[in-house]
This record gives sequence, C-alpha cells and structure tokens, in this order.
Amino acid sequence: MNDDEKVLEILNKYEEVLPKSNTHTRLAIDLLKAGPAFEQKLIKFVRPLIIKGVPSTINDMRKLYQDADKAAAIGKVL
Repeated sequence: MNDDEKVLEILNKYEEVLPKSNTHTRLAIDLLKAGPAFEQKLIKFVRPLIIKGVPSTINDMRKLYQDADKAAAIGKVL
C-alpha cells in the first residue's frame, strides 16, 4: 500500500463519519500526488464552491500551483 492509498483510506473514513464537511477533501487535495484520485477529490471540493460563487476558492488553492502537475490538473478540471 503506497502513501496515496493510505491517505485516501484514512480520509474516506472521515468522509463516512462527517459527510457534510469538506475538510477531509481539502486535506486529500493537499496530500495526494497529481493523478486520477487527486482530480476526483479536486472536483468534489471545487464544484460546490464554484456553483455557490465562493470568491476565495481559487485563492484557497494558491498553494497547489507550486506543483506543476497539480497546476495542470487544476487547469484541466476548471
């Protein structure tokens, strides 16, 4: 089991217990490497915030732009 799988396993347990919270999804975005699991969590985190029109959503993800792979995934999703 690699690090990404461990992270997903732990955070998915939190998702079952706290389904309305998006904190576990945000943590997954920070901790996962760019890839399909990252993109799924990114979509799950960003879509409701974009639909609501939360202006700080993009600023909140500023840290992710330091990783070129994650930045490319964000561009692809958005």
